[in-house]
Amino acid sequence: MNLTAENRNLRDKNEELETEKKNLTDQIQDMTTSWNELNVSRAQWSIDAYCPKENNNRKCNPCQKGWDHVESSCYATNDADSNQWKTWEAARKDCRGKSSDLVVVINEEEMVKKTEKTVGLFIIDFIK
Repeated sequence: MNLTAENRNLRDKNEELETEKKNLTDQIQDMTTSWNELNVSRAQWSIDAYCPKENNNRKCNPCQKGWDHVESSCYATNDADSNQWKTWEAARKDCRGKSSDLVVVINEEEMVKKTEKTVGLFIIDFIK
């Protein structure tokens, strides 16, 4: 192959690589934009969940709507029918999807305190 043909092949390959680089750069930009929009959406959800708008004013609460505030913690209750009960793992996954976790009660005194206000808590694991 002569130098002119080799030079042409290298230029063609360079153009292909430049095009691929541009496409990848555009994909990264699109993914970054989507990620940023998702983060803004999550932040807005948090604001709306804890500081809902009422008459164009925001009133912030220690817990999101539907959750009980007990001492310094927030609790959601689940009064599911027995045919909708979940395993510990499935219930925990559900809770974690809501930026929370299952309650683990360490002693009877704590269980009484927590359940006075939150009957039917997701699952109470009583550890002796």
